[in-house]
Amino acid sequence: MQTINRWILYTSDGHPVRIWDDFNWIYGVDISSSTHDLERVNLCHLGNGYITFQADNGDNSFILANPGLQFQKADTSWNKRLKDAAIFKFILVERGFFVLQAVGGGYVQVGWPPIYNTIGPLVVMQQDISKAARFYAVGVDHLSTLDFITMGYKASDLVAMGYSFSNQKFGQSNLACMDFTGIDLSKSDLTQVSSFGGCILDEARLINTTIGGRQERLTLQRTSLSHTDFTGADLSNCDLTLAAGIPFGDQAQEPTTASDSGYSTLFAPKGTAAGIGKYSLLGLSVDLGFAFDYNGSGTPDHLVFYSPGNQLSSITKVASDGTLLEVYSSNQGIGGYDLKVSVDLGFAFDYDGFGKLDHLLFYRPSGDDGASGGSIFIMKNNRDGTFTNRYADRGIGGFDIRDTRDRGFAFDYDGSGATDHLVFYRPGESLIYFIQHDAASGFSTTCSFSDGIGSVGSKFDLKMDNDLGFAFDYDGSGKLDHLVFYRPGSSAIWIIKNNRDKTFSTLFSSSSGIAGFALYTHLDRGFAFDYTGSGRPDHLVFYSPGLSKISIIRNNRDGTFTDVYSSSSGIGGYDLLNEADLGFACDYFGGGKANNLAFYRPAAKTLFLLEKDRPNPPSNILPTFTQTNLSNSILQGINLSNVNMLGAKLIGATLNLHSNNSAEWTNMKLGDMALGLGADLTGVKLSNCYIWNSDFSKVVFEGAADLTDTSFNTCTLQEAKFQGAIVHGGAWYDLDLTGADLTGIDFLSLIDFSNLSFKEAILTDAILTYRDLTQFSFQGATLIRTHLDSTKLEGTDFTGAKLSCATFSNAKFSEWLLKGYSTILTDANLEGTIFDNTDLTHTVFSAPIIQSTDPTHRTSFVNATLPYSVIGLNWSCLDLTGATVIGLPTDLAGLNAYGLKWISAPLKGCILNGADFSNAVLDDADFVKAKLKKHNKVGVKFNSAHLVGAQMTYADFDGTDFTGSILGDQDKSIAAKFIKSYFNSCTFCGANLNGVDFTWATLIEAKFQGTATTLQKASFDGAYLPLADFTDADLEGISMTFAFLADANLTNANLAPANDESEASPLEGAVLFGVNWQGTQLQGANLTGAYLSQQEGSLPVRYYDELGNLFPPSGPAIDYKWDAQPYPDPKKSFSNDTSCPNGDTYSHNVSKNIPFEQMMTATKTLTVWYPPESLPSHKPEIDQRYGSDTDEASA
Repeated sequence: MQTINRWILYTSDGHPVRIWDDFNWIYGVDISSSTHDLERVNLCHLGNGYITFQADNGDNSFILANPGLQFQKADTSWNKRLKDAAIFKFILVERGFFVLQAVGGGYVQVGWPPIYNTIGPLVVMQQDISKAARFYAVGVDHLSTLDFITMGYKASDLVAMGYSFSNQKFGQSNLACMDFTGIDLSKSDLTQVSSFGGCILDEARLINTTIGGRQERLTLQRTSLSHTDFTGADLSNCDLTLAAGIPFGDQAQEPTTASDSGYSTLFAPKGTAAGIGKYSLLGLSVDLGFAFDYNGSGTPDHLVFYSPGNQLSSITKVASDGTLLEVYSSNQGIGGYDLKVSVDLGFAFDYDGFGKLDHLLFYRPSGDDGASGGSIFIMKNNRDGTFTNRYADRGIGGFDIRDTRDRGFAFDYDGSGATDHLVFYRPGESLIYFIQHDAASGFSTTCSFSDGIGSVGSKFDLKMDNDLGFAFDYDGSGKLDHLVFYRPGSSAIWIIKNNRDKTFSTLFSSSSGIAGFALYTHLDRGFAFDYTGSGRPDHLVFYSPGLSKISIIRNNRDGTFTDVYSSSSGIGGYDLLNEADLGFACDYFGGGKANNLAFYRPAAKTLFLLEKDRPNPPSNILPTFTQTNLSNSILQGINLSNVNMLGAKLIGATLNLHSNNSAEWTNMKLGDMALGLGADLTGVKLSNCYIWNSDFSKVVFEGAADLTDTSFNTCTLQEAKFQGAIVHGGAWYDLDLTGADLTGIDFLSLIDFSNLSFKEAILTDAILTYRDLTQFSFQGATLIRTHLDSTKLEGTDFTGAKLSCATFSNAKFSEWLLKGYSTILTDANLEGTIFDNTDLTHTVFSAPIIQSTDPTHRTSFVNATLPYSVIGLNWSCLDLTGATVIGLPTDLAGLNAYGLKWISAPLKGCILNGADFSNAVLDDADFVKAKLKKHNKVGVKFNSAHLVGAQMTYADFDGTDFTGSILGDQDKSIAAKFIKSYFNSCTFCGANLNGVDFTWATLIEAKFQGTATTLQKASFDGAYLPLADFTDADLEGISMTFAFLADANLTNANLAPANDESEASPLEGAVLFGVNWQGTQLQGANLTGAYLSQQEGSLPVRYYDELGNLFPPSGPAIDYKWDAQPYPDPKKSFSNDTSCPNGDTYSHNVSKNIPFEQMMTATKTLTVWYPPESLPSHKPEIDQRYGSDTDEASA
């Protein structure tokens, strides 16, 4: 029951009706001096359209009906029992009036004492509804002639019967769960209505009706809108989530298909530390809960949780945002009941018999006197955060509650509609008491039994300790006036009727469970439930915690039961896998129906609130939204397939996909719409739609919105967001996409598109391959990683565009395809952009271009054709592999080629003085005869460059830095070549020079020092290397045959044979005067014929100069002088197989007692040194150059 407080009843001609008073009255006209004397009444909605009157004098009494259905007045006619109240059927009729039909009688007419001799102004006389009195009611606290229609507060189950209420102004009211089928609300003002949630507006007319436009959002959630006409209506700032075409409440009836038999999660914190509201559930299995009518509204829309033994209690409600809000909490028990003992239990109770479970009852089943065993408290909620005890004692109505097995629940003993009796029973001893409450005499036993309950000979014996029971609406009357007792673990279940003569009859009994639910585990639990949302708890829920099993069971009213829902994997996302799981029914929405389920797991601090899924509506029941203002509304999850939305305004609306994926807009024509300024269509299915002449500015199509086969024609999509949307099929024509976010869109999947403006659009990761974009505008657009491969871009304008990492592979830019146009890339950001295989001869770039600065994401011109003017002297972070650079000059002094990649770069003969090739990849590049000298005192840099296979013969290097570069490879055939190149003061520290060929090269004061420098199997044969520094270098397997190394530093250098072969490092005939041998590793080295000396001296030399010519070309050779240096220490540097200059191995020399000085002396003396290639043949040149055995070198 819902109480709608403080009303005045009026007749249709505007006279206030005195339902009762002690003054004279004539035809309901107030003859007193003030309407203040009128007794204001409460209108009590009993469900299904039935009401009664309740005094608004603090007495909470009901008006009675005498045998003649004439209504009594004050004092003698009031009773506090709902069962004795006069009950009326409320029926809406024409022009917003209603009539009252008495239960069991006719329609109500206004009384006239001289004629009808009544003592009250209302009388039941008419059987013809057309002659019944027409009434309306005005709420004292909110003025409106239609307030009674709304019943003011959560008025479910009322029927509007299709009558017209157009041109009306609705007051402050709540239309939740109202049935407005076929009603005409055209041109009405509903701006003060607080909720339409769950209404039935099927076939209703709301043409030009004002519903939205309010500051706070209006809810139309779960409202049924089949055939509803909203043409021209204002629904702005409304929430229509899951609204269109979805039946609600009783119309849904029993589900017949799987689509409408499931359950969905409404609330699930899933074990957060916060638990439920602010109540943490402590993580203890003792925590318990139940539903409660906290504010006396007639519906259990609050949740009570308590922790026996821990003194904790909390009451929560559903807040407007769908979360749970704590309205009461205590760590000292509740209402004076201390909750100190672990056996404490509680439930909600209708103490006053008003049909409201608005009192709390807590009891302590215990025989422990020290712990106040047998205590029971009943407390009233003062609705100000406090409670008042209405009853506190040990035991109640003769039942002592002194056994830990004792259990109790509220029960409608007399079928009044109020659960104002108590049932207490003691399983294991067959004892059960039925206890009534009387305002005067308190609690007393109505009847009791010591041998169980039910029909004689067929009783539920209550002999087992685990027997359990609860109240149930067996016959669908809306009253909890039957009993269910069951024995979990043994499959026994009884359903019992109260004969209301202190006897009970068994209506159903089974030893094998019920409707397939076996009841074979000791943890099985059950309760009554309003499955259909009819206001009648006439279904049963049984579940098995720990086994995930649950069934919802319907009474077929023929002695049989059928499950309407059965699952072995939990329900609505709640898995029921824990043995501590518990559940109960509640009213999540506060709509007057306890048709929601609550399941909780105290040990995991988890609560799930569930609702039954709505059945899918037939496809032919469609609302009309033509010219409707839905701006800023929420249509989340709404199915608008085939709905007429022509001219609708959805500016700022939210239409993102609901969790059940029900949002669909298919087969729609959306013309002349305004859906801009940030409307959210995230995830909405807009497939197979044709949208034209509409404003979709700033609309959000993100989150995999499905635009399959949808076409846009002449629409504005400025700043719209399409990131992640599914675009497939359809055609886009004449669209303004300025500033739109088209990230990831695959335009290749569109059937066609033309005349689009992409100015300032975001096309990150978009695919525009194989398209004709001739003369398209991408001014200021972002095309990061956009694919424009094989795309026709003649005349395309990329002015100010960001093309980072975009790909233009095989794109057509060449003039012969431009048809007179040039592609504009002025100020375009080309970081990472790929122009591979593209002819850019006539493309307009910025000067200089805005290219990559990251060598791992180069701007790529692989196999492209481009003018030198595009890149100039800045080749940094470009990939020019295979490119044709038109007009490439030979003088490239000062070139910036940092991070350049140019495989086989054609730089033969180029002047590259001062160039920076750091981090460049120049494998197989041609530097033959190139000049790489200092420019403005800055040397060429090859730091960390990759030069494997580079050809650098006859090149001229001065002050060049190869630090950390890679020029070598174990395969000598692909290592870099420096044959006859000239190096002056160059650095190779840390470089990989494995296999590099320096044959006949000139390397004056070259620096190779450092452990990171590797020259394995490198060749310096015939090279000129004075003052070269190889300190700590890896020279394994190096070949220095006939090389000139005077004054070289070989400190700690390793010249042992290479690891992968046994051949010794050949130093045959090498000039090694003045070498620093400290720590040098010469194990296995071949020094045969090499020239060493411990004395200073000089030797005439010739070498190849910068031009590759022998210097000096003629005349006397240059006299080279060296300093004295000791021989290498044989004990540290030699191995037995080291070949000494005298031609014998070290071990053989030692065995013959050859002096070390003699070992270190070559058999031939040297008079002049120059590269052996300058002599006509190898043997004669050696003989001539090194002379005969008697020649002496200058020493």
